[in-house]
Amino acid sequence: DPDLEIEYYDGTGWQTLGWAGASSYWYGDIGRDAWFIGRDGSGGVPGYDINADLGTPVPIRVNFPNGTYNFTTTVESTDSADEGALQGSNVYLSDQAVREIVTVPDELQVSLAGLSGSYFQGDAQTGSEQAQFTFVDNGGGNIGQIFNVFLLLDDTGTPVASPVYDQFFAGFTSNPADYIRGLSGTSPANVVAPQTVDVDLLFGLQPEAPVGDYSIQLTSYDVTGVDPNDVSLTNALAGDYPVLDSAQSGLISVADATGEISGSVTVNGVEGGPQPGEGVTVTAERDSDGYSRQTTVTGGNFTIAGLPQGSYTITASQPGFVSDAGTATLASGNDTEAGVALDLASAVAGAFTSTVSGTSVEDIAFESGETLTDVDLAFARSDAGPAGNFHVSLEVYDAQNGSIDYTDPGAGIFTATTLSGLDIGPDHPFTVAGGDSVTILDGATIELGPNADRVARFEYSLIDERYPSGNGRINHQSTNLFLDIQPIGEIAGNVTVSGIGAPDVAAEGYTVTASRDGSQVASAVVGAGGGYTLQGLSAGTYTVEVDVDGFAAGSAQVSLASGTDSATQDFQLQSSVTGGFSVSAGGNPIAGQTFPAGRVVEDVDLSIERTDGGPNLEFYVSLTVLDSGGAEIDYNSECVFTTDSMNALGSVLGPMAEFTLTGNDSQVLLQDAELELCEGAENLDVQTLSFRLVDDVDRFGQPGSRVVHVADGYNIDIAPADTLDVALAGFEAEYEQGDMETGSEQVTFNYSAGAGDVEQVFNVFTVLENGSEIPAARYADLFDQVNFPDGQIRGLSGTDPSVITAPGDLVPNAVEFVLAEDAPLGDYELVITSYDVTGIDPNNVSLGDTGSYRQLDTASRSISLIQGPELQLSVEGQTVLPLAEEGYFAVRLQNTGDAAPEENVEGQFSIARTGIAASDLVLDYCTDSAATSAETCGSWTALSLSEGSGVLTGRFGPAQGFPVPAGYDATTYFRAAFSEPGNYSVTDQVVSVDSEEVLASIDYDLAVSELTFTLDEGVDGTGADDSASGWDYYTATLSNLGDALPENVALWVEVDGIDAQVRDSEGYDIEYWNGTGWENLGWAQDSYYWDYDRDAWFLGRPSTEPSGPGPHPIPGFPVAADEDFVTPIRVNFDNDSYDLTVSVETADQNADPIWVYGQFEEAILVESDPVELSIDTVEGLPSGMTEQAGYD
Repeated sequence: DPDLEIEYYDGTGWQTLGWAGASSYWYGDIGRDAWFIGRDGSGGVPGYDINADLGTPVPIRVNFPNGTYNFTTTVESTDSADEGALQGSNVYLSDQAVREIVTVPDELQVSLAGLSGSYFQGDAQTGSEQAQFTFVDNGGGNIGQIFNVFLLLDDTGTPVASPVYDQFFAGFTSNPADYIRGLSGTSPANVVAPQTVDVDLLFGLQPEAPVGDYSIQLTSYDVTGVDPNDVSLTNALAGDYPVLDSAQSGLISVADATGEISGSVTVNGVEGGPQPGEGVTVTAERDSDGYSRQTTVTGGNFTIAGLPQGSYTITASQPGFVSDAGTATLASGNDTEAGVALDLASAVAGAFTSTVSGTSVEDIAFESGETLTDVDLAFARSDAGPAGNFHVSLEVYDAQNGSIDYTDPGAGIFTATTLSGLDIGPDHPFTVAGGDSVTILDGATIELGPNADRVARFEYSLIDERYPSGNGRINHQSTNLFLDIQPIGEIAGNVTVSGIGAPDVAAEGYTVTASRDGSQVASAVVGAGGGYTLQGLSAGTYTVEVDVDGFAAGSAQVSLASGTDSATQDFQLQSSVTGGFSVSAGGNPIAGQTFPAGRVVEDVDLSIERTDGGPNLEFYVSLTVLDSGGAEIDYNSECVFTTDSMNALGSVLGPMAEFTLTGNDSQVLLQDAELELCEGAENLDVQTLSFRLVDDVDRFGQPGSRVVHVADGYNIDIAPADTLDVALAGFEAEYEQGDMETGSEQVTFNYSAGAGDVEQVFNVFTVLENGSEIPAARYADLFDQVNFPDGQIRGLSGTDPSVITAPGDLVPNAVEFVLAEDAPLGDYELVITSYDVTGIDPNNVSLGDTGSYRQLDTASRSISLIQGPELQLSVEGQTVLPLAEEGYFAVRLQNTGDAAPEENVEGQFSIARTGIAASDLVLDYCTDSAATSAETCGSWTALSLSEGSGVLTGRFGPAQGFPVPAGYDATTYFRAAFSEPGNYSVTDQVVSVDSEEVLASIDYDLAVSELTFTLDEGVDGTGADDSASGWDYYTATLSNLGDALPENVALWVEVDGIDAQVRDSEGYDIEYWNGTGWENLGWAQDSYYWDYDRDAWFLGRPSTEPSGPGPHPIPGFPVAADEDFVTPIRVNFDNDSYDLTVSVETADQNADPIWVYGQFEEAILVESDPVELSIDTVEGLPSGMTEQAGYD
């Protein structure tokens, strides 16, 4: 029976047991009704091994109809290859077991809860409805998959038609999703496995759901074994699937939705408050599904009824306005929501334009009574809204923003003819669409009335015809057109200002104003001639005023009979500035004082005080000088004051020195000032100084029209002044350090009495350097002593009252000084200055206060302090000389001082060395004055040497000596040949011929070296031989037969024809034996010991190379007395002959000077070693070899 199945689990999945009667594992039907485990699908039954202690269970499952069954399980041997083996004696029974099993069918139970009750159309999903599925698993395995179907039944229990579902439900879902299917269609996802589960049914009702009573039926069908893709709602309702269980809900009642939302709508324009939005459309749209209803506003209010439960957006719209929206929520289908307030703003944009003959009215000036022709008025919409019906309203305002009733002909704004022809107002409606324009006046004629000058602006308004008038009118756009309509009445006159002793001056630049009823209506600026005109005045009485700071204000009442009337009003304003000057000198008023000509008037104070209470004003002060007859003295051309004093006065007097001064305040112009009177000023008959306070230089025209506010005059007297002249005589132009002068220098004083203004004199001695007085400490460096025998001159430091002298008591004074031996050299100026200290207590006169005293006169003499002679000797050229050969050196004499020595000089020479004799050297000096070097000298003179104890001495130069003037610079060349090597100590001196004073001296050494150098083939004592390929070996010996060399030296090897390029390309090199191994000689161009190129090898570098940037010094090596310096050398050159130059030089090639102690020439021949070959035969074979028969 195919309904009877047994399967076992093989570890990865369920496998069907084989059936013996239908198996291909045996030959023919073996007649056994049994299933078996053990096949492998390859033609035999391999079975499986049963090992010791095997206990692994094998899961088995059966699919049988309900009932009771006995199972017999046998363990037997597996199949053999022989036919019918299972029937023969080869089948072995290992074990057998019997088990009884019972099969019971599974069950599924369905129930519904929470579905009954009352609902309104449009109610939202609630989730309170619940279906319960209970699966009873009896182990029968008969229910594999189920299909749950949801049906809506009418009040007769009949399922409603499919279209009704869409009208009834607004969404239907289940949780878990897709567990229940209904309404229409089927998805494989709706076919589910049986289980115990609670399922929430979520649904909402359509706003138009049919009203009535309903119930819901839920049925579960068994669709086990049916492909889910083939399961169909139609088949289920047709009864094609077994019903597992079914449940039906209680009564569900659906009633009409009665929810309401109400509120108000207003509309707004550009003026006035909100108006009721009559005729506005209001829409309520449910947020969840877009369901909507709408109504029209009546009386500013609206109500939308029949709304189901939900949240709504309430929108009000009206053409020409910006829509507005609000929100409202209905908790249920019979809920109400009131108080929704919506407000619409105008969406119409645009502007009015008005022109006269094509020009904007705002750019034209009009006059009262003028007739305007070709007047245009238009409105252009700049928004994109729909067409609307409108009319234009006109309102007229004055300059104070007061409304003018222009419709009354008696107001005089427009004539009656113009008023009757204006196409403006509700009687002249029009239609204009967004982006379009309309012409309201086209080429019209407008007659302005006699009072049209009252008009400041026209305000045009665009009025909506739906809300046209009264408090409820809606104005969408307003445009203000400002008009310039002027009357032609005027008031004119002149304004002048007056001061002290001067004609009236035009108040140019100041403003005259006209006011009416407390408000200014016109103004005019006073012109260059003082005239003004107030224009554009209408009929009435005006207050005309002018206010000039510093002058009494002017005011008058002037009346005009009409807007074309004219009147005259003049103003003459008098100065309101009062005050006075205060002038003093030395703390006393200058009036009545006598001042000496050519002298400084000290402590001069000048100030002006304002006693009025006026505002800040700009002034300057002028000065007039008058003689005894009252005539003005031009002190700019006549010398009353010196140039410096005139400059000082110019900084505080005159138009360029303006200042600001407020009422009840003062201005100080001079304080503790010094004013110097000119020499001869007493001859100008000066008697009065007149000071004036003059108005701002920029206020009233040219200088001749200046206004003087305050004037004061002061009488003074100018007399001749006392004079004192100072003179110096007898001073030399040059002095040397240590010079002494005793009375030959003299100071004279010449006093001339005048006004008697000089009573005490203080004479001061000072020294200047580069124009400045030297500091006090430097006096002691310059002078050992300074005296003034007559005691009338003071200097250096301190002050003695006895030095203060009456000018008539002054006598000639000698100056005695002694210069310091080390006085600083330079140019100086000796100065005697006489100061006027009249009126000062002599005990209080101080050298440090001379800057505050009046200088009567000064005299000075320039001197130079020179150094005298300054001789210097220096050695030039080679001071290392070869033995028994001519060598050269030079001595240079310079005079860097300012003068020559007083005597001629000669040169003295001494040379010292232990055991030295005159026969040890030959010494000459060059007497050729044209020679520039020893090599160019054409005349030599032997220097005669006298022997002493270890020293030879001699002199050179002319017998009478020679002068050494300032700037002298000459070199004496010496030629010497030494017969004994060693180091010689030399002293050269320059000595005065007569006094034998040593003026210059220098000590130095002459080194006489006796070096030999040999280069022998082969190496001695190193163990090296000529077997090293490419190398040739030599022994270098440097011998010193004289004294030790004075410094370390380096050995340089230069090879003719080998430069850096040859060395690098051929690989040439030289090495020396350092005692333990061969080491490269340094190559100059590869070294950082020097900063120059030299194609040579060198010996003498340190064992450890220095670090950091070069050049670095090298230590070289010392050469002691009677020493042989021996070193093995090998060269790696191609076979050839080479000329070597070996030089012994100062080790540090950066030193100055570099001495060459010896230079030697050597030649070497580099050739291959001779090849010597020999062949010898010996009878027999070496050990280990075997002779072979037949061979010798």
